[in-house]
Amino acid sequence: PGDAELAQLMTSQWASFIHDHTPNGNQVANATTWPNYQDGAKNFVFQRQASYIEADDFRKEPIAFLNSLGTQLSH
Repeated sequence: PGDAELAQLMTSQWASFIHDHTPNGNQVANATTWPNYQDGAKNFVFQRQASYIEADDFRKEPIAFLNSLGTQLSH
């Protein structure tokens, strides 16, 4: 139980992203809204029967390091 619902959510979000440029037009009843990452560092976590949003703070230090390199990473 839950596998078919999760597959439906995931494929609907992918199709919505391709068509509408947002995964939120997926037409899945009671689907969690996927937040824009630019509005706050949050991840969409796919899980059977209970997908959810979590703060993306577990890799805060590595991201800050990469951002500190700035144009040095450009080729």
